[in-house]
Amino acid sequence: MYRTTYALTPELVREYDELIGTDARDGRRPTPGSANGDPVPPWVFCAFAPLYDALGGRFDQGTVHLKHRLESFGGARVGDELDVEVRVAEKYVRKGRDHAVLEMIFPATGAPACRITSTFLWGFAKR
Repeated sequence: MYRTTYALTPELVREYDELIGTDARDGRRPTPGSANGDPVPPWVFCAFAPLYDALGGRFDQGTVHLKHRLESFGGARVGDELDVEVRVAEKYVRKGRDHAVLEMIFPATGAPACRITSTFLWGFAKR
């Protein structure tokens, strides 16, 4: 188990809101200028920084991101600093190549705010 923190600052939420614009699936427009205490939109969790920080920058050269699944449960608010938990959920070899499945959990008050499962082809360029 690896751990790091992820600060949901108003600036971070605003930057993500600007990048997303209108959500084509449901027509929802993010609220610019999110203030402390406002619920955070799920797209603020689409970041590799917490994973990279938790692993201490230990991605082997040439690691390829294959798959990403994000489950948002709500509960996180602008201004929260979440203690992120990262674990190796699975590792396996397929066709002679190392794969790793990493899970990030962003706990909020009483329950997870988000869970991300990512699959990587680990260190592909090293061979």
